[in-house]
Amino acid sequence: MEDHEFEFVNPPSDNLYCPICREIFEQPVITPECSHSFCSKCIYRIQNSTCPLCRHQVDSFSSIATEFHVTEKKAATLIPGYRSELDEHLKLCPYEMMKPLIEKMKKDSSDMKKTIKKLQEEILKLKTETHRARSLTPDLISHPHTPECSLIEERGKEEATSPNTDRKTTKLPARETEWDIESFQCAGTLGGHSRGVTCVLPWTEKNYLFTGSHDTTIRVWDLNDVEPDGVSERSVGIMRGHFYTVWALALSRDKKKLFSGSSDATIKCWNTDDFSCVWTCPAGNGKVYTLCVKDEYLLSAGADRAIKVWDIETLECKKVLTGHNDCIWHIVDGGADMIYTSSDDHTVKGWNMTITLGQRIVSIAVGCGFICLGSHDDCKIKVYGISGEYITEFVEHNWEVWQLLISDNYLFSGSFDHTIKVWDLDTFQCVKTLNGHKGYVHALSLSKKTLFSGSGDKTTKIWKRFPLDQQTTNNTI
Repeated sequence: MEDHEFEFVNPPSDNLYCPICREIFEQPVITPECSHSFCSKCIYRIQNSTCPLCRHQVDSFSSIATEFHVTEKKAATLIPGYRSELDEHLKLCPYEMMKPLIEKMKKDSSDMKKTIKKLQEEILKLKTETHRARSLTPDLISHPHTPECSLIEERGKEEATSPNTDRKTTKLPARETEWDIESFQCAGTLGGHSRGVTCVLPWTEKNYLFTGSHDTTIRVWDLNDVEPDGVSERSVGIMRGHFYTVWALALSRDKKKLFSGSSDATIKCWNTDDFSCVWTCPAGNGKVYTLCVKDEYLLSAGADRAIKVWDIETLECKKVLTGHNDCIWHIVDGGADMIYTSSDDHTVKGWNMTITLGQRIVSIAVGCGFICLGSHDDCKIKVYGISGEYITEFVEHNWEVWQLLISDNYLFSGSFDHTIKVWDLDTFQCVKTLNGHKGYVHALSLSKKTLFSGSGDKTTKIWKRFPLDQQTTNNTI
C-alpha cells in the first residue's frame, strides 16, 4: 500500500511509470548495460543479476546510482555517497577482508549441507505422510495447534467474523488426469490491452475469457477465435468505466453479473448479456484489490483493510468484517463456511484462525488439504496444512510470487520473474517451468483443462496439455 497518493490534472506519460511497481518513478535509476529505468528501491530488491525487463546480464547494480542501499535482515537504510567512496571503503573494511575465509568455510561445509538436505527430505516425507493420514482419519486425532497458528477469539453474532466455529476436515479429492504437465505448453496469446494485464477470469459455459488491465478496461475474448500461432488482438467486447487499474474480476453464480474492482475505489457490476454497467458503488477509502463470490454474496477487500460483504441480488452491503491492520491482497473461498485472506500486516486469516509469518503475504491458495502462501520479502512459497501446521517451503522463484492456484494436487505459481512454475503437492517438487511472458506475471486463472496467465507485457497466454485431444480443434475450456 502506498504511503501517499498523487492526483494529476492530465494523465502522465507511460514512460514515467516504473515497470516493476507500476507507480510514478521514485529516485529513478538507469541500468548501464541496457538503459532501462526503474525506481531505485525496486531494482535493489532484485534476487539475481539480470534486468527485469530484458533479462540482460547486469554486472553490478551498485554502479547504477549515486546512493547505496545497505540491506539488513529487518531494515533497509539509504546511505548517500559515491562509487569512489565505496571502493576506498572496501579496501579497509574488515568484513570485506573476511570474505575469503567465509567462502572457504562454505566450501568446507558442503558435505554437511548434503547430509542435512538428505535428512530434511526424509523429515518432509514423514510430515507429508502424517498430514495426509490426518486428513483421511479426522476422528482419530485431535486438531493440531502449533506456535505459528493461534485461534482468534470468537466474536459476537452481530460481527459474525467466524461463521464456521465447528470446523470440519475436508476430504482430499481423488487425483484426476486433467493436467499432463510434461506436455503442457502455450496454446495461444491474446493482445489488445495497451498496458499490463492484472486479472483474468474464464467463463467456461460460453468459452469466454475476461481480462482486466492497468489501461482501465475489461476485455471479453471468445476463445473459439484464438489462433494457436501469433497474437490474437480482436476481442468481442470492451467494458469501459473505471478510471484507474482494474485489479479484480468475479462472476455471479448464475453468470448474469460480472463484478470488477479497481484502484478508483469502486466496484462495478456489468450485465453479461450486453456488457453494460448496471451498478457502481464506492467500496471504501482505497483501492479494491480482490473480489470473491461465495454463495449469494460478493466479498471485496483492498487498501482500506476491511472485508465488505455484498448481497449479489440487491447489491447492498450487508456486513463489514475487520481484523487486518494493513492492505488486504486476496480473499480465497476455503469451502464450507470458511474464507481466507492475506494481508500486508504479515498475517493470513482463516476467520477462525490466524497464521502469523512476519512477512508481507501477497498471494494465497487453498485446496487439496493445503494452504499455500507467497511472501513478498523472500520470494518463497510456504506450505501449511489446512489446520495451520507448517509443512515446507518452495524456493525457486527469483522475484516475489503474486499469484497462486491449486488444482488436482498441483500448485501453479506466477511471479514477477516472468515465469509460471508448476509444483507437485505429492512430492513437493517443481515439475515444470512455463516460460513465454516478457513481463511480470500478475494474473492466473484455471479452467478444467486450461491455465490462463496475464502479464505486464500486455498479453494473456493460454496454456494447455499437448497433443490436444483429436476432437478438440479450438481453445475450448
